[in-house]
Amino acid sequence: MIREARYEELETISILMNGIFELKMREFYSPQAQIGFLNQITLKSLQESYNDKNIFYVNEELTAVLEFETYSNIAFLFSKSENKGNAKALCQYAFEHKKSEALTVCAFKYAISYYEKIGFKQVSKEMILEGINFTIMERKT
Repeated sequence: MIREARYEELETISILMNGIFELKMREFYSPQAQIGFLNQITLKSLQESYNDKNIFYVNEELTAVLEFETYSNIAFLFSKSENKGNAKALCQYAFEHKKSEALTVCAFKYAISYYEKIGFKQVSKEMILEGINFTIMERKT
């Protein structure tokens, strides 16, 4: 079951995001990018995003989270377990609740193939912002 996260769950969500970053992503980021990325997933940063009306969707076990920005962009997608369908379910839920003709995501290099598998297409070349490499991807209606 997918649902909106409650404000009081943001600490658990931050811990989940940080744990997944440490296990699966840190080694692919430069030291500068690590700092920049980790600053975006602190409890304080998530609380500020939540207050700006970003929506956080979670699965019932709080093992996967998607931050949905402006009802058209996936800001973050983290799933503790691979091949369980949690990330795909969160993306599908976001796609069903989007407020535009397309859903976008700035994909981490090693996530591009995953997003392509669930219907996203690359719409930019790889870019770097604050030391963080990403490619803009889009999935249209």
